[in-house]
Amino acid sequence: MQSSATHRDFTQVKKKSSFHSTGSHFNSQGFTLVELLVTCSILIMLVGYGIPALNQFIQSCSTRTSINTLHNAITTARTQAVVHKTTVTLCPSADGISCQSEWHQHIIVFSDPNKNKQLDDEETLYQILDINNKIKLSSRLSAGRSYLRFKPDGIISGTAGTLTICPSNNNNHHARQLIVSFTGRTQHAADIDGDGIIETRQGKDIQCSG
Repeated sequence: MQSSATHRDFTQVKKKSSFHSTGSHFNSQGFTLVELLVTCSILIMLVGYGIPALNQFIQSCSTRTSINTLHNAITTARTQAVVHKTTVTLCPSADGISCQSEWHQHIIVFSDPNKNKQLDDEETLYQILDINNKIKLSSRLSAGRSYLRFKPDGIISGTAGTLTICPSNNNNHHARQLIVSFTGRTQHAADIDGDGIIETRQGKDIQCSG
């Protein structure tokens, strides 16, 4: 009888022991509140660092792509002037027909033999570009002009200077600039001193303003 009772007691202890073991195993599979809070804190930190870096990358890509597109448009204008032996104008435009002073909607490249800065019925539209709303484009051209005009020999008609692209957040490190000479040739301004900011023709860092 004692042996039988001892056996039952041992069996009950074993069952209780198994139950608690199972319960412990179950707890090891989940997260405690502290662990969950720590994990969430780490995720928030990673997101906090990641979003600004992503925004910087997007701004950099926008200005780099836009300056290359603008460079190609200037090259197209010069090439068309030489190929078709005519005057070609590149300028900002709101309606895709006439030139305006502000570079914030479109850029048009068209034959302009009468030099009236307007696309007339008998003239040819070679290219029209939409200006990226994530960038700001400005110009500093001769006599305060806001257009480039190429002669049939590819030479600029009295207008040279710079075209500058800044990101919408005015970060100077992502600004880009094209230098247009009187010969009609265009080149990218460079970061000569290696500080991460492009320099102007005068050797000063490009400044983006609101």
